[in-house]
Amino acid sequence: MVHWVLLVLDMGHRTFILYDSLVARTDSSRVQPLVDYLVQWFRRVKDSDISAFPIDVVADRPIQGNNHDCELFVLKEMEYITRDASLDFTQKDIKAMRPSLLSEMLNGVLDFNWSPADPILALFVPEVGGGNQPARVSLVPIPGSLQR
Repeated sequence: MVHWVLLVLDMGHRTFILYDSLVARTDSSRVQPLVDYLVQWFRRVKDSDISAFPIDVVADRPIQGNNHDCELFVLKEMEYITRDASLDFTQKDIKAMRPSLLSEMLNGVLDFNWSPADPILALFVPEVGGGNQPARVSLVPIPGSLQR
């Protein structure tokens, strides 16, 4: 089973913050390879040492009520964190979020195609700003959990 979590690097508080929407998961060891990579990257690129930053697991967090909405919980957590809002959403909010998520993802998209045989969206975004932002085509895989 693939499971998504959100790991935030909080430079102001000198810590990593782990958000995991599964109630049974409070161990931070599974994100240690990512933390190790970030430590090396900061040493190499930023000439900064973050190796002593602890990983704080958020205890008071929304818990998913199934085994397939973790990616949506991560998206919602990112939204709330960037708005500096308290994480007060529930599984019902996640269910209600599904229709608007596709609309938000397709904002600015001129055309898209989808085939039931291949779980991929093909998106076309036209050139904007007089050529300052070129047109693009994106192929976006549709995770199996969104097909339910």
